[in-house]
Amino acid sequence: MNRNEVEKHSHGSFNRYYIEYPTIFPSPSIKPFIQVEMAFYQKPYPDEIKPINSLIGDWLLDHGRKEEAIEFNLCPFDMCVQKLERTFIDEVFAICDYYERREATRNSRHIYDLYKIISKIDITNPVLKNLVEAVRKDRMKDGRCISARAGCEINGALKRIKESDFFKSDYNNVTAMLLTTYVDYAHVITVLDQIVGSKLFAQK
Repeated sequence: MNRNEVEKHSHGSFNRYYIEYPTIFPSPSIKPFIQVEMAFYQKPYPDEIKPINSLIGDWLLDHGRKEEAIEFNLCPFDMCVQKLERTFIDEVFAICDYYERREATRNSRHIYDLYKIISKIDITNPVLKNLVEAVRKDRMKDGRCISARAGCEINGALKRIKESDFFKSDYNNVTAMLLTTYVDYAHVITVLDQIVGSKLFAQK
């Protein structure tokens, strides 16, 4: 799909595209297409400049084949992206929303995302408390964001998610099947304890 086709079929604040690919080993856990979603519900902040590269581009450059990397636009480039701290906060609100809406199917991946991101940020940084409140206010504007509503206590929801094993079946049957390095649910779900313990989402 080229740029003109994408723009032709794009509309509103949410767009979803399916890109099919041939598969050698079919699996019920892996869809035979890549699902690309582009959404704009809240402003992406804070941001930073990060280098973007690809596995194929890196291989070409490492093996002295720069001309081919250039030919196929595979050289690294800089891009303005949303900071991990914001993504982490959005993911926490998201899993609480899915829990409140009872939508576990194919959403346990967000638990895994949190597990991977938490080691890359400092959730004890007091500055993040202000970011949480700013994101909460933005998400309140979207009716689907139940967890951002006044009176919804995030830490309580996180505890219920863990105690009820709400995402366990989906994690074991879907998310775990996609991991390069297997991590069991019992280990991944402990990230919720870390979030609750940090009191990052504790309301005043």
